[in-house]
Amino acid sequence: MASPDSLLPAQEELLSLPLTSNVYLSGDATTGKTTAAQLRLKQWLENGVRPDQILILTPQRSGAIPYEESAAQAGFNPAGLTSITMGGLAKRMCQLFWPLVQEAFPFAQPIQQPTFLTLETALYYLSKIVDPLLDKGYFASITVDRNRLYSQILDNLNKGALSGLSLPQITDRLIHAWVGDESQIRVYQDAEVCAESFRAFCFEHHLLDYSLQMEIFSQYLWQHPLCRRYLQDQYTHLIYDNLEEDPRVIHQIVEEWLPSFQACTLVHDLSGGFRLFMGADPVHAGDIKELCQHQLKFDRPLHQGPNIQSIRQLLQNKINKNQAPNPVNIQAVRSGYDVSIKKFVPEMLDWIADMVAEQIETQSVLPGEIAILSPFVSDTLFFSLSNRLTARGYSLTTHRPSRSLKDEPATRTMLTLAKLAHPQWQMPVSQHALRIALMQTLTNNDLLNADRLSRILYNTRTRQLNSFMAIKPEIQEQISYQVGEKVESLRTWLLDYQEQEPLYLDSFLGKLYGELLSQPGYALHTDFHASTVIARLMTSIKNFRWANQAIDQLDPLATGKAYIEMVERGILAASSYQDQTQIQDQILLLPAYTYLTGSVQSKIQFWMDPGNPSWAERLYQPLTHPYVLSPNWPENKPWTQVDEQLHQTESLQRIINGLLLKCSDKVYFCISRMNEQGQEMRGPMLSILQDIFRAVAAEENSPHV
Repeated sequence: MASPDSLLPAQEELLSLPLTSNVYLSGDATTGKTTAAQLRLKQWLENGVRPDQILILTPQRSGAIPYEESAAQAGFNPAGLTSITMGGLAKRMCQLFWPLVQEAFPFAQPIQQPTFLTLETALYYLSKIVDPLLDKGYFASITVDRNRLYSQILDNLNKGALSGLSLPQITDRLIHAWVGDESQIRVYQDAEVCAESFRAFCFEHHLLDYSLQMEIFSQYLWQHPLCRRYLQDQYTHLIYDNLEEDPRVIHQIVEEWLPSFQACTLVHDLSGGFRLFMGADPVHAGDIKELCQHQLKFDRPLHQGPNIQSIRQLLQNKINKNQAPNPVNIQAVRSGYDVSIKKFVPEMLDWIADMVAEQIETQSVLPGEIAILSPFVSDTLFFSLSNRLTARGYSLTTHRPSRSLKDEPATRTMLTLAKLAHPQWQMPVSQHALRIALMQTLTNNDLLNADRLSRILYNTRTRQLNSFMAIKPEIQEQISYQVGEKVESLRTWLLDYQEQEPLYLDSFLGKLYGELLSQPGYALHTDFHASTVIARLMTSIKNFRWANQAIDQLDPLATGKAYIEMVERGILAASSYQDQTQIQDQILLLPAYTYLTGSVQSKIQFWMDPGNPSWAERLYQPLTHPYVLSPNWPENKPWTQVDEQLHQTESLQRIINGLLLKCSDKVYFCISRMNEQGQEMRGPMLSILQDIFRAVAAEENSPHV
């Protein structure tokens, strides 16, 4: 947080306003808006406002971390603040005012308490609805993975709740926007049938997924005098940050709520709006400023050098072609970037690793000040780049919110051991799965020993481990008796467990990890990332168990088996909240959207594969459409290829501007002419970057890229 003697003019102006002011702060990213709001929070607390009267509203839970840290630095307990998303608030109100909800909605049992569904439990129950319909021929005209079908049906429900559209209205919008083959119309109608069947299932069993929670809160509880009076009496001060990333229905609730606050501070990032695919409405976010008596503009990015500023200005001139261009220092532009063109991806990764090492060793750049960005981050990319940087003495870290929990080696390890502990499940363990489990737990990533043991130990008839002592002595010696001792400890532990009453799967994993795998001598003893994954896995299992027990009342064995079957079918495990803290001794490898929506800033950025079309392409979503279901899209208007290209260009411009705003010194464009499949990479992002290259080439009178 800025010190009082280094405040920006807009920050000083905010602090000079009366404490009871409604203030709207706007500006691009990194211009000091959130810092100003933190200072305002500190003012409130120091002037007697109780923490429990302050509401911190953000689109993502991580957005409240700066405010909690500010409260702690000011000597106040941050736990007293209510830091929450509107979805979290909706859930709380559904819990608190459940008797009112039951009177207004067609739930089957008036006394029964609701079960709140996570993403994964909603997908699980939706699959039970959709699978029989797929067998009857639903969605026969499209080819898409079943789990993606489930997620898109849920997405339509969520979009409807956030836009105020009913399911028939959603289907009608999608049909009128479609300009292709008429068989697609049946796909939209099938999706509506599935969504309505799922909603009826939720009413019958008192299940509340995200869409139903938001619909109940926005359309009923918020309108009910008792609930509204409770919220208005509970909170007297509001900070609402990154409002551009929330949908219109949330803006409308805040608009109606504002007059009851004694003071509020709203923060609008004009360069944001990256969550359009989740219903964000940055257009409507700007309208809220009319309700605030004070409007402050932040217009200068902090900590950004003149070179990056010149690149941004050059691109802005190209975008705003109808306006008179602002002067640009081309020499500064040229100093702000570098380009590497390699034929294949491995050559590009080698060059990135070399340049990262050079920046750290010759330019005094900290590893944590370097970000390597890609449209998506696969396991292969992370492994390849991590190996290259490790060989040069540096470590790489990543954060992938969309990564399924089942893809984590620690998850596969724990579920494999769970199968070994429960032979009555009759679930086979593959040699590959056992090899991963042994590498993760016993052999400290020694692939050779793990492979030998996986071929020798597993008894396919009993579905359990053989004794290490039954292995030939010469092979025991090759593997080592130290590893053998661990194998026997694991085998004995599993056998002892089988003599007891079976536990629920989450309790079993906690017992196995706590009593054995976390102990000294085992590979997981110092693997903190694995421990985090296992904690997330146990939370995921617990949520599944609670939701499952609400309907099926399965015993511990059946519940555990059902969960593992769900994971093996590929139904995503819900991503729990993870702190995306910048670590100064680790280089960051992040998907571009994760970087843009987080709090990380960098001195140096590497943009990987700007020729890759994935920087601009939307995911294939035959059942839904994020733009057509937006309130900003006119009803009955077709979505044409021209619209697709226009939105693609606007999205790319937003991404490029957002990335540059979070970079202070230099950007490296790392171009690979061919991808892994040998296809030439000429995506639209590269075309936009060509404007930079051409401008510099014209100034230098040299050929451009």
